[in-house]
Amino acid sequence: MVDDEIQLGEVRRLPPALQPRPDRRMDCSVVRCGSAGDPDVPVFLSYNGLQRLCEHVWSAAEVELGGVLVGDQCHDEEGNPFVVMTDSLAAQDYRNSADSFTFTHNAWSRFTRELDSRPGRRRIIGWYHSHPGWGVFLSDRDQFICESFFVGRLDIAMVVDPQCKQLGVFQHTESKSDSMQPVAGCFVFMEGEASTEMSEGGLPTPLRYWDGPGSSGRSG
Repeated sequence: MVDDEIQLGEVRRLPPALQPRPDRRMDCSVVRCGSAGDPDVPVFLSYNGLQRLCEHVWSAAEVELGGVLVGDQCHDEEGNPFVVMTDSLAAQDYRNSADSFTFTHNAWSRFTRELDSRPGRRRIIGWYHSHPGWGVFLSDRDQFICESFFVGRLDIAMVVDPQCKQLGVFQHTESKSDSMQPVAGCFVFMEGEASTEMSEGGLPTPLRYWDGPGSSGRSG
């Protein structure tokens, strides 16, 4: 939820990286969340990255908070696209309330500077915000952000309700040219031996995955 004063910068467009999917790597543990079957573009979420994002939105669970999702947009060895979220950047300059969240131009400048200061290949792959007690959905104003600033086919959005303990991912689909739609199923991954810390449902406790209207959430 955002008002008419939203100001965002230009999202950098880089060619998709060629790399193996996390579920095809020996050093990753992967858990499916939501419905069975791959979406058109599989989405992989870092467990540690999700934990940090949740810590942010839980830090003020009565008002909306937000930021951008960081990671990469990729092709596997067969040329099929997928998205990897490894981290997030919390907005530091914003206006918010219990039912609204507005990025400022300064927020976008901070995102750019912080991303530039980090080593390795990383890009902004989408954005996230919280809906405290409102449930998981994209409002008309949320869709405006997606259609205006996150228009790439591999761009995603994430909504977290810290009160209902639900998380949902949205992406562009072939059937809908503009508006983002719920991702019915995604994957949570963790690298290395620490993967034993992942819950059976994949998501940090007590989150549940929301995969569309009528969903009551799936344990995580």
